Amino acid sequence: MSEESEPSWPWVLCLTALAYAAAGWLALQLSSAPSLPVPLYPAAGIALAAVWVFGKPAWAGTALGALLLNLGLEAARGPLSGSALGVSLAIALGAALQAQFGCWLVRHQVTQPLTLAQPRDVWRFLLLAAPVACVVNASVASAALGLAGAVPAAALAFNWWTWWLGDALGVLVAAPAVLTLIGRPRSDWAPRRATVAVPLLLLTALLVAASLAVNRWDEQRLRSAFERDASSAGDAVGAWLNGPLQALQAVHGVFLIQPQVSREDMRKTSSWWLQQPLHLQAIGFSERVSRADLAAFEAAVRADGPADYRVFDRRDAPASADATANEVVAVRLIEPQARNAEALGVNALSIGAAAEAIRRAQRSGHPSASAGFPLTQESADQAGVVVYHALYHGPADTEAQRMAGLRGVGFVTLRMDDALGALMSRHQGRLQWCLVDRDAG
Repeated sequence: MSEESEPSWPWVLCLTALAYAAAGWLALQLSSAPSLPVPLYPAAGIALAAVWVFGKPAWAGTALGALLLNLGLEAARGPLSGSALGVSLAIALGAALQAQFGCWLVRHQVTQPLTLAQPRDVWRFLLLAAPVACVVNASVASAALGLAGAVPAAALAFNWWTWWLGDALGVLVAAPAVLTLIGRPRSDWAPRRATVAVPLLLLTALLVAASLAVNRWDEQRLRSAFERDASSAGDAVGAWLNGPLQALQAVHGVFLIQPQVSREDMRKTSSWWLQQPLHLQAIGFSERVSRADLAAFEAAVRADGPADYRVFDRRDAPASADATANEVVAVRLIEPQARNAEALGVNALSIGAAAEAIRRAQRSGHPSASAGFPLTQESADQAGVVVYHALYHGPADTEAQRMAGLRGVGFVTLRMDDALGALMSRHQGRLQWCLVDRDAG
């Protein structure tokens, strides 16, 4: 295109906006986090060169391109809010004002027409157009982000510095290269494409490669730190879970040795374990009883106390397929009784999560934990998990024998919110928790 055939202002506006938005989007791929400025932002250099050559249409195109870019980023993060729109408008205005201010400084301090043929003009252009002019958008953007609460006050200085540095490097690299394509007079700028534009493009490629390498190393460092903390947290959870399992095995062993365990025997067996920092809500035994034998079973339990013992189904918990079965697995013994009295006599098969865990324990012969559910005896809004271990009449070598010979289940009840809260306090500030049960059994 000759100098006599200048493009119309709509073309200048649209092409400037497109070039700015495209260059900005590509540069943002170098950011280590979506909310952080980038270390190299060539869009600022494109804006300066376009405004210098084409004036007001390019100024408007810069504002439009910056607005579209930031609105697109906000939309990708979620629904647009009023504050997000305000921040995007402020950043767009700051980008346009920065380009205009840089052109004003160059026009008044560098020999015209702008050819940068003398060393004095080169260093003045690079100093005024980059470090000095780029103060504008770094300040406008940081102020807008701070007022909107998008960047904490403690991080504003770092945000300003990174924004300024990215824009300044972008102007130093991109503005001279773009001027070799659109600069006036063409006779001075076009011959420099090989000597100016190509080296600057190579420098840009090196800076991009270095930024990507730094981001990759930083990501690996963060991943290693996360995996180390996660492993430590996992070990802490595993170590804590060993305590309740040992308590369950102790109860299981007592019932294997003694055909009948009294309330006093249960109290002595569980006393030491309940004093440990294991966040146990209860230790107990639930017996398998045919519904036809419930009256005799309740009378036998009342003889050992308490006098008002009765078996009942939970109606407020998610039911299971076993809720209407012709048998129950009723809580017969539980310690400490003072805080678990309401759970005494509950039919665990009437609670979906508990019934599933009991059937797993019955089939396998190994301890099985339930999914979390509201405990019968829990008044607070806290999930409980119950771990069951099956006991049998006679041999239990095969699954068929285990399914037919179930005597009952020993159990420990865990207050999971309290337990996990105590474990999390040891890693506070370093790790957020998301526990996933990889094996529901």
